[in-house]
Amino acid sequence: MLVPFSVTTSTRPVGEKPICAGPTASPLSGRLDPGIGCSEPSWPSQSALMLFGALLAVPMAGIPAAMCEMFPHGVRVSAVSVGYGLAYAIFGGTAPAVALWLIRRSGSETAFVWYLMALMALTFVVALGLRERSGRPLD
Repeated sequence: MLVPFSVTTSTRPVGEKPICAGPTASPLSGRLDPGIGCSEPSWPSQSALMLFGALLAVPMAGIPAAMCEMFPHGVRVSAVSVGYGLAYAIFGGTAPAVALWLIRRSGSETAFVWYLMALMALTFVVALGLRERSGRPLD
């Protein structure tokens, strides 16, 4: 239900930069209790997961538009698909191995959460550096 509202907001009055950068600065997205949803389902845990999903829908709705606006017309589809595919392959594909390595190396089960928070901080810095292109024609 939030996705259409988020897309409209990201392309008109607010722009992509606050929509993409804002949620990465939120400590909630990186420090959710890892036990939520793992035990017997309860209303508080299910409500927390639904709230987290709703909060996640806000930045995810505007990201495809922001990615398309980053590249010129001639290479837009190739650049977005290669960039998206590489990011998922590098970070998503290696996530289980990195998680196991960090947990074994540090002895802490929350080590991977700190890794995710470091990646979120990097994403926040990169998102702040994006040029605002909302309201401009796509060439």
